[in-house]
Amino acid sequence: MTRNWRHKAGLFLTGMAVGCGLFLEVSAKQAAGIALIGVALSWLIGSLTPRTLGVAFAILLCAAGLYIAVPPAWPDWKSTKESAAEYDLAIADLQSAVKSTFRGTNITDFPKAVVFTRFVTIPDSAKN
Repeated sequence: MTRNWRHKAGLFLTGMAVGCGLFLEVSAKQAAGIALIGVALSWLIGSLTPRTLGVAFAILLCAAGLYIAVPPAWPDWKSTKESAAEYDLAIADLQSAVKSTFRGTNITDFPKAVVFTRFVTIPDSAKN
């Protein structure tokens, strides 16, 4: 099997990681696990094309950015969502109060007109 530079670099880094682990007195099982994962990653990275590796790196970079950016913004988003729900409830209460006040009456019957929107026009005969 021919090895490209990515295979060789991965195997070198795997050997260094296992050596450092053994130097720091990890168990044999842990060293074997590091070696197994390193060889598997070396094989994977060495077998993929550079374009595929670039796409995978970009996806991992975006995931890392989201992992870093989302936690600080999460409480602000949650508080904004809660205040928006309270605002919607207050607006619904206000709408029901206005509807119950003017139910069954014509707005033009009032001596002084109350305009709720800019599209409501009061005829001159209704104004006193």
